[in-house]
Amino acid sequence: DSSRKSQVSTMQENAQHRVFDIPELATLITQYLSPRDIGRCMMTSKTFSRQLEPFFWSHPVLGGCNQHPKSLVRYACHFLSLEARPNSRFSFMRPAPPPLQITSNTLAALPEFPRLRKFTIQAYEPNSFLLLYSHLVFHSPNLTELNLQYCFKSDSLSMEHYLNALATTLPCLERLTIKYESNDPTTGFRLLEVCFAHPQLTELQCDFMMDNDLFPVINKRGTYDPRFAALLKSLKSKNKNKSKAKADAGQRTGLRLKSLSLPDLYEGYPKTFLIPFLGSHVPNLERLCIPKVYKLDNEADVRRLEETIEIGCPKLQHLSSNWENEDMYDEETYKGWNAFISVLRGCAKAGLRTYQSRFFGNDRYSQGSIIENLLKYHGKTLEEIEFLDCYGLSSGSIQSILSTCKSLRKLRMESRGDCICELHFGDVLTEWVCRDITVLNLRLRRQVKVPQGRTEDEVTAEAAQRVYSQIGCLVKLEDLTLTCYEEYSIWDDLEESCAYDLTLERGWLGEFAGLKRLRCIRMNYNYWCFMDQAEVEFIDTNWLKLQSMTFYGYRSRYGPQLQMDHWKWLKERRPYIEFVL
Repeated sequence: DSSRKSQVSTMQENAQHRVFDIPELATLITQYLSPRDIGRCMMTSKTFSRQLEPFFWSHPVLGGCNQHPKSLVRYACHFLSLEARPNSRFSFMRPAPPPLQITSNTLAALPEFPRLRKFTIQAYEPNSFLLLYSHLVFHSPNLTELNLQYCFKSDSLSMEHYLNALATTLPCLERLTIKYESNDPTTGFRLLEVCFAHPQLTELQCDFMMDNDLFPVINKRGTYDPRFAALLKSLKSKNKNKSKAKADAGQRTGLRLKSLSLPDLYEGYPKTFLIPFLGSHVPNLERLCIPKVYKLDNEADVRRLEETIEIGCPKLQHLSSNWENEDMYDEETYKGWNAFISVLRGCAKAGLRTYQSRFFGNDRYSQGSIIENLLKYHGKTLEEIEFLDCYGLSSGSIQSILSTCKSLRKLRMESRGDCICELHFGDVLTEWVCRDITVLNLRLRRQVKVPQGRTEDEVTAEAAQRVYSQIGCLVKLEDLTLTCYEEYSIWDDLEESCAYDLTLERGWLGEFAGLKRLRCIRMNYNYWCFMDQAEVEFIDTNWLKLQSMTFYGYRSRYGPQLQMDHWKWLKERRPYIEFVL
């Protein structure tokens, strides 16, 4: 009996090992295992260790460890992506770690990384690791994506290392993201020159300032740095050799760039550079972060930029902007508003699909015009709209988006600090047409206009019924974030704003019964802390695909509400639902 049991266990173990002999099946299984789970499997036997080693080392994260060179040499052939985080963001507040001992012999012994496709480096101060990481880039000839964050904050030598790698040893690179703190125009121009010369680069994201208010590339007399003209000249000369062959083949000449975010300039780009650049050198452009344009202050220039976008960038369908209010509405240089409206009109023929704005401002004079023009030219085609770090978005603008954009799939609004982007109950007077939306982020407020002869409670109840029924009709919703305005009395006690709105007896939770595809819901405590057993049973019955619930305000005085029996019942009933506190 004992020998038979031993044979059976051996057969079972061999069968388990054979599972990983099938590459496709092994890849599928490891997709559902965390690195920790894979590590535990590797510890069970040498066979498992050998079979799972490529999956365990496919996406490593490097920290401040003196064993880097040995690990890099030993497991180089398995790396698919690599992330380096040698220091934390606030490492300058603590004593610096001991420097890594990197010698010329160590760097010379580094092997090639033939399978490495993505490399992300996050370093918040110059340190000895950067030398190693810059050499890793040189040893990754098949790299397709490179993300550099603060890697050359004050170290021009490391910057030169990466620029040389871009120019010589990264022929397959397609996506490049660079973020650092510098106001050196020389570095910015050198970077643009190298990137524009790269034969395969399709995405370039630059998140840094090329100059500042003390040393702008455009001086007070309005003349701009001659390096802009030199950059245009180099582009023309490089395209000149390709023009004849492509023209004979019926193709347009220019860069391969499909996504572009240029470095920021304090005064904006000169129109004598930007208009020829967009008109002749980026015919494949699909995504653009709208740059500021210096002195775009007359109708002729505005019209010219509009025609340039229409003819030179016919594929442009995704726009973003990262402007503060003073840049958008500067009446002296017009570096924001006119550029925005020109690009918006220029891509009207193709039709925008996505628009993302950071630092959007609730300017009482011009804010309505931005949304008005966005919906006027692209209301029928917009699929995704995002307002991140928003200074304010009016209720009327939110209602206009929901009642105009029929193709909308995603609406996301995140306010900056105490700024508010909220939808008033009283403004929801027309039907929402975005019935295919899957991601919705709303902040609601019980604000209505009470006509004469009616009570506020009656009008508010009717408006609330209308709002929640509109949300309930969005049957394709998968991700819903619902918060409400938090009213405070003079005694700093939270009033029951929107309290009981998501209950069955006194609210309108029943309107959400049709949200069968809902996978993730986020609520603040004004909603979830008033739910009881009936509400969690409703969730269990109707939201069968629910995977995550986020409870905002858990650490407030309502926190103990989440420890009540009905929430424990839901957790026991659906243990796979993640409760995010």
